[in-house]
Amino acid sequence: MTSPASDDLVILIVDDDLDMRAMLRDVLARAGFLVEEAASTDELFALVPRVGPAAIILDHEMPGDWGLEILPALRRSHAEVPVIFVTAFGSPQMQEAAERDGAAAYLNKPFHLGDLLTALHRILGSPNGSLPHRAA
Repeated sequence: MTSPASDDLVILIVDDDLDMRAMLRDVLARAGFLVEEAASTDELFALVPRVGPAAIILDHEMPGDWGLEILPALRRSHAEVPVIFVTAFGSPQMQEAAERDGAAAYLNKPFHLGDLLTALHRILGSPNGSLPHRAA
C-alpha cells in the first residue's frame, strides 16, 4: 500500500508499549509515512504542534491516562488532526464513546496491519485510496 504521496505525511503513534510503537513505526515507514512517537500524553501534546501530524494513532490504556480522557482535549486543541483510536480492551460502548468524542477510526487490538493502513488511507485520502500531497 505504498503511496508516493505519503512520504511527507507524519503519523504520530501514541502508545506506552515500546514494542507496539516499534512494530507500527516499521509498518508505517514501509508504507511511506514519516513517523513520530510519544509514550505519554505529555509527549503527545508537546509533539503535535511541533511535528504537525497528518494523523494520530492513540492507544486507550496508558499509565496515568486513558485515551477516552485524552481524546476530547486533543480534539478541542487540534481538531484538524484525525485520530485513530486503538485499544486491547474494546467494547461497543467504548467504540461509541470514541466516535462520539471525534475518533476518525476505531480498531481493537490485535488488529490486522492492513486494517490500520486502510483506515489511514480512508481518513487521509480520496475514495480510491490515493493520499493527498501535503505541502511542507
